Order: sequence, then C-alpha cells, then structure tokens
Amino acid sequence: MKKRFLLFTIFGAFAYLLFSSNAAGPANISHLNCTGSQASQRNCAGSGCHGVSGPTAVGLYLYAATSSATTVDTILPNQPYTLVILGTNTSLSTHDYGFQASSVSGIGAAQTQAGTWSTSFTNTLGITSLPLSNPTVDLVENQAMLVASSSLPLGTFHDTLYWTAPPTGTSSGPVTFYCTELAVNGNGQADTSDVSGNDSLTVYFNGTSSVRSISENTAINAFPNPFSSQFRLQLNHADAGTYTVRVYNLAGQTLYKQSMQINSSSFETNINTSNWAPGFYGIQVLDKDGAQRIIPLIKQ
Repeated sequence: MKKRFLLFTIFGAFAYLLFSSNAAGPANISHLNCTGSQASQRNCAGSGCHGVSGPTAVGLYLYAATSSATTVDTILPNQPYTLVILGTNTSLSTHDYGFQASSVSGIGAAQTQAGTWSTSFTNTLGITSLPLSNPTVDLVENQAMLVASSSLPLGTFHDTLYWTAPPTGTSSGPVTFYCTELAVNGNGQADTSDVSGNDSLTVYFNGTSSVRSISENTAINAFPNPFSSQFRLQLNHADAGTYTVRVYNLAGQTLYKQSMQINSSSFETNINTSNWAPGFYGIQVLDKDGAQRIIPLIKQ
C-alpha cells in the first residue's frame, strides 16, 4: 500500500490565516489550500498564524464503503469509499481541532480534482471549491471549531469522510489524498501554541499498481479495538509462510516488529501494549512476497 506516515516539515511563512479555534477553515476564510496538494503550502504553521509544525501526527485510511474491516490500496471507478482521518497531539490538553482535506490526480501545481466528496456533512463541515491560479480543487474543511469525542483519549481526533472514485475514462493514474490537521488550544486565537501536521495517501485504480495486498480471502482481525494493555492479532484462512507484523504510531515510529512462521490457516498472538501512550496506531502485516494489509487501532 502506498502509505507513509510522515513527520512534518515547516514551510515558510505565509499570509495571516484565521484557521483559529473558533473559525472556519483556511479555504473558506482566506482562500488557501494547506493540504499540500497542487504544490501548496503544507499545514498551518507560519508567522502570524498557528505556531509550529508538529507534534500533531496524522494518518489516512481508505475503506470500501461496504466494509470497515480492512483498508484498501486500490480503487474501482465510480465506487464509493470512506476516508478515515486520525490525528494525535500530546502537547495540548484539548479536544479542539480543525482539518482540511483534498483528493487529486496528477503532479505538482497541475494536479486536478479527483473524485467527488459527499455533501452529507454536519453543519461543522463543508466543501470549498478553490479556483485560484491552479485548476479547481475541492477542499473539505471545518466550518467551525471541531471538538473530538470525549470517549477518545485527550489529544486524539477522528473524522470520517465519504468519497466516490472518478468515473471510467476520466483518470487512470493514481489518486492522492492530502490532509492537514490542526490541534488548537481553544483560546479563540491563532497563536504559537497551536500545532499542525500533514499526511498523504496514494491509491491506484485496480490493476494499475505494482503494490499488492494480502489475499482478500485472508481475514485479519485485531481486538479489542479500542484496547488498553494488550490486543490480540488473529489471521484466518492465511497461506502458509513467513509473515512480518509491524505496529507503529502516527509519527511513523515502530513500537513492535516480529516475524512469524504460519504453518496452518489460522494464527493468533497477543501483543503487549502496556508501555504505549494512548492514541492511534497502525498494524502492518506483510507476507514473504511483500503483499500487505494495514489495520488502524486506538489505545485508550
């Protein structure tokens, strides 16, 4: 799967942006794309704006609309998908945040809109079309301050967006999702204690990618989810062979890595997480040929 969790890079100072804890997103207010698509400035860090880049970590996961069990790395034309945005920030004791997301195809500043975002949002989200000097791109962003669920660990954020792949014939190249997420201190100002980060996810039309997924016949489950001190990883209907399991946080740091030999179609193992911080994690399961599957988890 073309998926990387990125540590975040500051881009230079840019115009004052009212992406504050009480405001709408940067496209709605200041006509700015901060996702990184179309070679735009990435995130909301900058002079007179929202402080620094990081340590807000962001992860993007794409699912078929008909299943939330495992992620996908290939798509079919005209089919609906669910994009899950996960964020973690441990430097602020807050549930307040904002985000901006885009989906494009192509390269650099010439990237064009790919697919269609659903307009079935709550009144806290909306779509802003941004026809600046680049081709028009639709940006999904907050229309007001967003507050994460109190059931999540403090400083973790979760959003679900609905997206439909482009029709047949309009695009054969990959689609890249870009996202910036901003954790704010809730004081109503754009100041230096607000921190943001970015991530991107590239997916391919079915049959056009050299990146392979583990067979859909193999059921991979991790439970409980959310978990506390440990979780159980289970593989059913798996082909015999050597598998590697890697667990990492949204900043890309590996917390667990283990190779295992599977000789029967079923396999289970417990993974101790007692020393891990609360937040979001990704489980990457790879077979001997490099095919993979990724599952997001949350520690409470």
